[in-house]
Amino acid sequence: MEKRSLSVLLQDLFARVGAIYSHRDNLRLSPELEAGYAGKLATPLKTLAGKEIVKTVTVDGCKYLFADGSWVLFRKSGTEPVVRVYAEAGSTAELARLRAAAAAYVSA
Repeated sequence: MEKRSLSVLLQDLFARVGAIYSHRDNLRLSPELEAGYAGKLATPLKTLAGKEIVKTVTVDGCKYLFADGSWVLFRKSGTEPVVRVYAEAGSTAELARLRAAAAAYVSA
């Protein structure tokens, strides 16, 4: 059996199934934003970053899934005024779009 580095194995995997890019942002909430955050999540979004949301999961936060397999999860910290935003997409450009839209949503 040929020994290959982890980076080579990862490149092979991405070549077969496509790359996946993910990121976590910690977005600080002002007292005003923190007070209204729970109400904001009570009404699920229909779109984010111009993309239609095909499924919403509200276990341990609010996760929005898109038809292309990308997703965004909003999760409020239990110990500090922070919303953790996790995002995953098939390209760095799409990931950046989702992160920007998520940050705008939290701060609105």
